[in-house]
Amino acid sequence: QLRIWGNRMRWADDRVVGAEEPVVTFLTKQEAVQAYCELDGWRPAATCVLALGDGVRDTDCVKGCAGVEHVLQVGFVNKEEPDKDTLDSMMQAYDIVLIGDEVPF
Repeated sequence: QLRIWGNRMRWADDRVVGAEEPVVTFLTKQEAVQAYCELDGWRPAATCVLALGDGVRDTDCVKGCAGVEHVLQVGFVNKEEPDKDTLDSMMQAYDIVLIGDEVPF
């Protein structure tokens, strides 16, 4: 079983014009994941989680989720040349950080 938490974008003329409700943020994502993990009889389909985000707190949602043993955290910095503080904080929060349109392969 695969469960994905994320936003579904609305498109017009090949451009993103908004997101469908409910909009997922690091706060609402954490609430949704924690509520799902606390359901009676919940068992993880897998013990591994891939957490993607573009903010330092985006990976908080999997903390304390029973049955999760391994988390790979990939962060995206949306600036081609981020300032040192942004880069340092993202490097602390994530296992892998991609900058701008960087592709590691």
